[in-house]
Amino acid sequence: MNILNHYKNKTQKTLVTSVKELYELLNSPGTEVVNIFSNDDVVWLSWKHSEDTITAEKNVNVAVAAHKATQARLILYEYMCGLGESVLCCDTVLSSFKI
Repeated sequence: MNILNHYKNKTQKTLVTSVKELYELLNSPGTEVVNIFSNDDVVWLSWKHSEDTITAEKNVNVAVAAHKATQARLILYEYMCGLGESVLCCDTVLSSFKI
């Protein structure tokens, strides 16, 4: 699988309140159920598209995407340097620091 298609196929989450909607999601072609959590009133369904239903985009440039990601990391690093030792944890998605 292409790495860019992997990000395109992130797990979706749907809150289902009717039996009809649940059956439609479970039986729809091209979807793969990852996890189900339920109680008496609702069902929380995690799903993603099947591998064979994902198509590659024709206008994707991996070099441009890598450059943009690198620039974003450098900007994040500059902010972290400004915060000094108050930075507790950092990821490309989430940063934690002491106030």
